[in-house]
Amino acid sequence: MLADVTRRSEEEITLIMRTGIQFVDFGLTLDARRESPGRFARVAESPVPVRLEADPVRDTTLHPRSRLPMQDHPELETSVGDSFALLSDTWLPVPFLRQQATTFVQGPANWARARLFPLEPGQDRDGYTHRLVLAFDTNVTEERLGTAYLAPTLGDVEGGVRFALAWQGEDPAWFMAQRWVSGWLEQEFSDGATPRLRLSREDIEAGIKAGLHYTHYLNIISLIGSLVRPPRIKILSNRSDDVLPSIPVDMVLDVGNSRTCGILIEDHPQQANGLKLSYTLELRDLGRAHQVYTDPFESRLEFAEASFGRVDQSVLSGRNDAFLWPTLARVGPEAARLAARRKGSEGSTGLSSPKRYLWDDERYESGWRFNDAFNRSETEPLATAAPFGNLINEEGKALFTLLPEEQIQVFVPHYSRSALMTFMLAEVLVQALVQMNSTGQRLKMSHANLPRRLRSVILTVPPSMPRPEQQIFHDALEQAVGLVWRSMGWFPGDPDTNTQEQKDACWPALPEQRIQWDEATCAQAVWLYSETVNNFGGRPEDFFHVMRKPRADDPGRRLRVATIDIGGGTTDLVVTDYTLDDGRGGNVYILPEQRFRDGFKIAGDDIVLDVIRKVILPAFEQALKDHGVVTPAVVLSRLAGNEAVPVPDQVKRQQLTLQVLYPLALQVLKRCEAYDPVVGADVQSLTVAELLADGGKSDPSVPQDLLGWFAAGVARAEGGGGLPFNFLAVRLVVDPGRLHRLFLSGGMEICKPVQALCELVYAYDCDILLLSGRPSRLPGVQALFRSLLALPPDRLVVLHGYRTGTWYPFHRNARIDDPKTTAAVGAMLCVLGQGRIPGFFFRSNVFRLYSTVRHVGLMDSNRLIKDEDIYYRDIDWDNPDYQLPEDVSFEIRGRTLLGFRQLSAPRWGASPLYLIDFNRNNRKADTALYGGGQGDATVLDVTLRPGRGRAEKLEISRISVRGGDRDGQTFSRDALKIRLFTLLTQGIGEDSYWLDTGSVVG
Repeated sequence: MLADVTRRSEEEITLIMRTGIQFVDFGLTLDARRESPGRFARVAESPVPVRLEADPVRDTTLHPRSRLPMQDHPELETSVGDSFALLSDTWLPVPFLRQQATTFVQGPANWARARLFPLEPGQDRDGYTHRLVLAFDTNVTEERLGTAYLAPTLGDVEGGVRFALAWQGEDPAWFMAQRWVSGWLEQEFSDGATPRLRLSREDIEAGIKAGLHYTHYLNIISLIGSLVRPPRIKILSNRSDDVLPSIPVDMVLDVGNSRTCGILIEDHPQQANGLKLSYTLELRDLGRAHQVYTDPFESRLEFAEASFGRVDQSVLSGRNDAFLWPTLARVGPEAARLAARRKGSEGSTGLSSPKRYLWDDERYESGWRFNDAFNRSETEPLATAAPFGNLINEEGKALFTLLPEEQIQVFVPHYSRSALMTFMLAEVLVQALVQMNSTGQRLKMSHANLPRRLRSVILTVPPSMPRPEQQIFHDALEQAVGLVWRSMGWFPGDPDTNTQEQKDACWPALPEQRIQWDEATCAQAVWLYSETVNNFGGRPEDFFHVMRKPRADDPGRRLRVATIDIGGGTTDLVVTDYTLDDGRGGNVYILPEQRFRDGFKIAGDDIVLDVIRKVILPAFEQALKDHGVVTPAVVLSRLAGNEAVPVPDQVKRQQLTLQVLYPLALQVLKRCEAYDPVVGADVQSLTVAELLADGGKSDPSVPQDLLGWFAAGVARAEGGGGLPFNFLAVRLVVDPGRLHRLFLSGGMEICKPVQALCELVYAYDCDILLLSGRPSRLPGVQALFRSLLALPPDRLVVLHGYRTGTWYPFHRNARIDDPKTTAAVGAMLCVLGQGRIPGFFFRSNVFRLYSTVRHVGLMDSNRLIKDEDIYYRDIDWDNPDYQLPEDVSFEIRGRTLLGFRQLSAPRWGASPLYLIDFNRNNRKADTALYGGGQGDATVLDVTLRPGRGRAEKLEISRISVRGGDRDGQTFSRDALKIRLFTLLTQGIGEDSYWLDTGSVVG
């Protein structure tokens, strides 16, 4: 969506010092081709001409300042349409200079940028044809005599000076004549004149000599000044000793495997209701800076440098740290767009979701590159840059967490995939810090001229996340905060140290970091608050009395609530008892006690994969058969399966999935969300191009090189010659009724975990079952739950469409439109329920995330642990006195996956936890098993012990040989290695997810 524009009535706006790069948005309406051409005059002793104003009455031109007639130079006349064609959609330096009475001071020179974006017809609800984004680097410097005035100074802040756009007469001449600005404009003219204006190289050289690069620029800033009339800028102080304290802000963040959602909550003095001070996290697209995203966004991460123009020219100004975005990676829609358009094939540029790879702390040998999809460079540069790259090592660990002798800065990036979670959280933190201090956001709130500081960051987690992953998640957040504070220049002293004195001296102060609530519990908080406040006038006692089942010998002050949350990567169950204390009416505490939680790594992305396999690939196979291909299944296996192919083909395979198959599956599911089983729905036959276009709402374009690659793969197959195969013309049959029946008949992968979790809902005799998560919008999923009868249908509450009221930050017509948002909103209620919401006293602080690991053993390919394969039973990591049995050993014959389950029933699904494998640097173990050649039945006996530091971390204690002529021999513990491994690969990739490999053919 387009960013909100600054009101034209604002004659002056404020920026907060040292809050990163701040954006100010404006709208304008014009037809550049109909604008009168710019007319210019040369001024003595200045290479920069003056743009004159036309006087139609006297048929002459006037100097814009003196209003006196001035003769123009016809050879400098420049079309405004050509200037827009040349300089739109590119960052330009602009002279936002210090005002002194009616004149301008020569500076600050390098702190403001502008970019004009043309809009599609009807794209702007206010009718604007263009958007202007002004970007300001809010870093301020100490005032020093004899130094260039490149950025605002502390003296400017303390003196309350104003800055304004110098665009008339000779006002911008000094600025434009500087070598770095002149060189910038020359490069823009030289690089853009041929593709945009169709000028020859000779005409370009002559134009630069004549000064046309100046006249085009003057046309642009003249229209900005006359049409937009940007307000004056004042910079406000943001220091710890300011008279007025800053406003504290809490951020809750629900990072999912598929999508991420965040909320910011301000805490104002003398403001009773914290709900009125919350707003959704907003991501600004740094590649398309006029666009922002407020809905839940993709958890995809892609390495890409944020560029605000020509860095090589900017550094010539004498300022090498201007417009440095602190982080290395983009997230959300921008990352998805970059990934889909990737050009290179060396190394990797990103991940579908870092959360899926928290377990993988090993060096990533393929390395990481910046995605240069929308640049003209031939090669993708290594993914490291200042300032972030100066603070990490080549495995992505923050240097301040390492010993001094290990603090070696990254040169060639081999960041572990686990470290990418740190990079993702760092980018989200920076976006949040910029948003909450932005002009647009502060103007929507009271105390608009006070700075905001981040007081706390709260992460939600899936109920089934193992404790080791929770610890890694928390460590990633801690490192992200430390890296962002150092990158922004907010951390005093040596950035590679981390003393308590440094932490205490930080300004803004370091935020508290917490992981306290799971996503399913947060959904319960949304329902509890909505029912208590909306329907029962803030009287929980009446609410509990109505909702609970009648039970003998029960005083009626307890309500048992179950939630099944179907996310992108996990399906989770939480059962919680809510009890009222001894208060009366509305003056009571709601006390939660969690009774059970568990989950499975089968969820929304598996539904998407099922749709690809059951709906889309069969249509492709039929189309290939109709095209004459003898073995279409073999062709699809090569193009979209896990068959070994060269690296360039692997990149194209991934792009095929990201740009075509995955969006097609989402479009099919979108049509199924509106399905009514009673009325039914027509079966549609649509082409791939029609589905991707989504009725004109989406961009259906697919790169020609991807179309050509697929057609070439078909042409190589037997019978695939002849006319090129165009997959955009493949017809898909969209039958919502068939998909609905697949859910009810158990034909979807998600059905098994749902059936298992519903058994527990029934066994725990719950009063209410809540259904949350985006896949819960599907009528087939809802019908599946009703058919299982864990509770009577009237006790099943589907949170999609549930009426919350307008307090819900993501509401649509006072209802929940996207159940994904319930986790972040529920976490917000858990924060505010501790005394910051009138009439809702929720003791969310008593929640504790206990371990779900009870039985550990050998996990088979059916995701089960048979009873005879259990190695450790009745584990209780929450008991501080628990000791892992030291006399337990088990046999190893090769690569072994250890899983866990919470229940003792052998049929209960297991989740992967640890992988034991041979150490490539110590071949003794695999030589003992497979290097003898005598055929002896040799096995290894392995004993584990608790590791140090992280909770539930296991390490190898002893390795011995059993059988053969080496019976009883022991090896050093490093002959095998054990590492965390929680990715459920489903047989289509050893340690990568299908959205990262593109492999969808099972």
